[in-house]
Amino acid sequence: MTVDEEDFMVAYETGFEDGDGFTARTGYMNNHTGEGLEPYTWEFYFGTASTTGQISGDQSAQMRWYASQPENVGYLMSEFTFTDLRAVQFSAYATNGVDVQVSYSLDDGATWTGEEVISLTSNAAPYEYLVYVDGAALIRFDMVIPDGLDTNSRLVIDDLVVVTTVNDDSAEMRIVPAIRPVEETEDDILLLTSYSIDDWLFDISWESSDETVIESDGTVHRPEAGEPDATVTLTATVTDANDFELVVSYSVTVLAEEEEIVFDSVQYFDSAGISSSYGDGTYVGVDGQEFHYVHARDDGGYDIDGGGIMLRRADEPSSIETTFTNGLDEFYFEYRKAFTGAVARTYEVHITHDGTTDVYEIPEFGAESGADDTVHTFHLTGLELEGNVTVKIVAVGPDGNQQATFNNISWNEYSN
Repeated sequence: MTVDEEDFMVAYETGFEDGDGFTARTGYMNNHTGEGLEPYTWEFYFGTASTTGQISGDQSAQMRWYASQPENVGYLMSEFTFTDLRAVQFSAYATNGVDVQVSYSLDDGATWTGEEVISLTSNAAPYEYLVYVDGAALIRFDMVIPDGLDTNSRLVIDDLVVVTTVNDDSAEMRIVPAIRPVEETEDDILLLTSYSIDDWLFDISWESSDETVIESDGTVHRPEAGEPDATVTLTATVTDANDFELVVSYSVTVLAEEEEIVFDSVQYFDSAGISSSYGDGTYVGVDGQEFHYVHARDDGGYDIDGGGIMLRRADEPSSIETTFTNGLDEFYFEYRKAFTGAVARTYEVHITHDGTTDVYEIPEFGAESGADDTVHTFHLTGLELEGNVTVKIVAVGPDGNQQATFNNISWNEYSN
């Protein structure tokens, strides 16, 4: 049997990617349900979406079998049905002679039929499971473990395509994810007004539960700063030239405007004023404010807004220190990972006033191997400290390199 494009349609496809609603994990000895975008979700048993050994994209579905738990055989099963199933196409590979069995159920998983064992190799290749099923069918992929296997093994599946007859249920399965708007936004959103499946044309109209936040054409009005984010229900009505009608709703959260931060002073570190070698020194900045640094250097190419000062080791300890003589009410700076080592960056902020030092931990960052240009922010408000206040940004934790760049140190003075 072959699939004739005039009579059949692609009802569903996924690559098990994060954008398809699949969460990649590193543990496989669990049961995960509800994976995928609602309402088209999947169940994994002794498996998960994984970034290890993926076939294409960033993730694949991966099931495991462990010799220490031979009774637990990994499988992947749809939690939604396909109407008038005709073909299941996918890419796959397995280790240690493991094969895959594909089957379907017409009674919500109580029994499975149409079992076909497909022989796999250790190299990814395309496969097709051809059936002729009338009605609503679940589909399932089971690991097939060869007799005598005593080695932990895996089955990897990707690029899944499900083909059915041309029918309203399958059209809905295509339309619901295709017209889904973003879940969270600060900007106007695209709301499709038409959609087609081959020569099958659909018109789409939208209604908003709150036109003051999202208009029916996708125009967004953000809540003002200080107000909560707003969640709106957008309802799409999809029709064709005949009697097809689908009504589906989506939730979209519109983020409130951010409060504008205004500071009395902002210190931007121009790397031209700092050595490219680690050392101690003083940087005289805005309004003559002195910043004393220990075991620091210029940004080394890991800049924030084109500049910055880089700290490195806890055993020096690398630090930046300054004293504000007119009190301190608000303190802010930006920071990022420098260089590429897979070491967690651990830093603290020490604020000393009237002989007492308060310590604020900066959340660990930069532990993944490779460059990371994410700029983080540190912000304290309502300090209400009068007179002399000394602030130190310092490397803490284990000895060794944990480079980080700091810039745009900003503050508001305080007097009662």
